[in-house]
Amino acid sequence: MDFFNENSFKSFNENEEKEMQQFLKKKDSEAVWYKFELSLSHAQSLAEGPMYLYDKAKKLGVTNSEGAIASVGLIDIDDLSHMVLQTRLKDGDHKVWLMSNSARRDFTQRCGADCPLIWKVNIDEAFDFINEGVKSLDGKSALAKYEDEKVWAVHGPEYRILPPSKLFFEVQKAIAKSFKSTDFAGGTWTHEIVQASWVSNDDEIIESYKDLAFEKTGLLNYDQYQPVIMFSTSDVGDSTATVFAGITDGKRYINIGNPIKLKHAGTASIEKFADLLQGLYAKYKESIDSLKKLYDIPISYPVNCAVNIARDIGIPISAITKATENFCDIFESDTPQTASEVFFLLQEAIYIAETVKKENISKNLLCMKEAASRLLTGRFKWEDYDSPTIFQKKKKIR
Repeated sequence: MDFFNENSFKSFNENEEKEMQQFLKKKDSEAVWYKFELSLSHAQSLAEGPMYLYDKAKKLGVTNSEGAIASVGLIDIDDLSHMVLQTRLKDGDHKVWLMSNSARRDFTQRCGADCPLIWKVNIDEAFDFINEGVKSLDGKSALAKYEDEKVWAVHGPEYRILPPSKLFFEVQKAIAKSFKSTDFAGGTWTHEIVQASWVSNDDEIIESYKDLAFEKTGLLNYDQYQPVIMFSTSDVGDSTATVFAGITDGKRYINIGNPIKLKHAGTASIEKFADLLQGLYAKYKESIDSLKKLYDIPISYPVNCAVNIARDIGIPISAITKATENFCDIFESDTPQTASEVFFLLQEAIYIAETVKKENISKNLLCMKEAASRLLTGRFKWEDYDSPTIFQKKKKIR
């Protein structure tokens, strides 16, 4: 199967843990990382209709397959043409690369030319501006990830390559060591992000929370939740390997604490990631305790509080509106609640936003989930968002 399309997507169900591991190993073995000189790079536009696209690509020196070149015409973003990058590697070898959307974004940032206004001008003029700028970057190198006939990421020399298959394996080992019994719940792969989750049958670590939730609300639905561990990693943009503690009812996967994180930079390594994972069980217990404390925080205006927080997190207002409708028996009259109810309302909104994007897993959704998990820190000031009015300006959640 070819994966050179921008929206390439592969999913794995609960019976395909080994298949996902094998797939990630295969992708890692196919990926090639190149170190190249920024000042010796030259960007050109591949902006042609389908009839002339292949001829234009050949004139630019592109030797990719017709399928990879044709995938350029499948871009569904307005006013966006593909970039062809001619460059020279550290060893002097000359390369001509098709650049994906993410690589184009990375490259312009690496060159200091990521001003939004640059793409408001004619595309060839924008590339001329970039090409003039890179000449001043003499001695500066970058690291490119090439697979499936395109470059998908461009990083600085401080970037550390952490193969997804090895990170995935370390998470598997840590879960097996930390929890009594777990089942693979599924995973997804795109060129931008790899995600997977495991559900634990170890009810002891969540039982105290279920008891408290029933005591405070009288609702039995909390008894449906099981412990879940969620993993993600990315080689694009702000690349980070992340492991979240969470709970799931079989549909929604809710982050309940600050994640274990390792940025792909500096002294990062697979060994360091494995060391961080040794505290996985303790991290989970800590997250459960944080979730329980939400029942002690009164909220006078729960819907307004949720909307004000959602705006900061980046949750679409349409999703929070739909979530409120789903929980109308609790929120219809906007009677006082606790921070716990508001937290779960926000999680429902994130779930709604995610189902809309199901076939195009977005890093923005991951950012929403991580931002929502910060609500569980003792430092978060719920009272700043609990207001009789909807804020006109965003605050900044820290």
